[in-house]
Amino acid sequence: MLHEWGHWLDQNMITDGKTLHEQMPDLGRLLEEDAVLYTRHLIKPEEVIKTGSDLAALPRDMRGKIEDNLNEDKNLKNGVSDIFSGLTKDSIGGRWGHYRDYWEKPGSLEREAVAHFFEARAAGGRKLEILKEYFPSAYEYFESTLKGF
Repeated sequence: MLHEWGHWLDQNMITDGKTLHEQMPDLGRLLEEDAVLYTRHLIKPEEVIKTGSDLAALPRDMRGKIEDNLNEDKNLKNGVSDIFSGLTKDSIGGRWGHYRDYWEKPGSLEREAVAHFFEARAAGGRKLEILKEYFPSAYEYFESTLKGF
């Protein structure tokens, strides 16, 4: 329910004809950078990971470690799982996510991230802490954008 409320807010916080996620042109890049940094910390891969495509191309055992991590506290990590799914075109994800075709739609990653950020913000507690742990820069960017309203 809170997630869908987040989608509603994204679509209705319009400025200059742009939805909220459209007002954050750096959101996708920040989500990707945060996911890469978290993954480097989690699995310490030998090869350099720079993008969501690099994450998707990791060997199966390394992707499995990321998915195992996402499945711990899976209901609290629904947003994290969904965002990883979007960043990797459904190559990495926990219990929660969308189908691969969904991620082909322009802006789908940013739309989902904004909805998950609102959901976590409204829920607070551990859910918000987890989301900030995985996506600190992207969430800070989201918060700073909200201050403009």
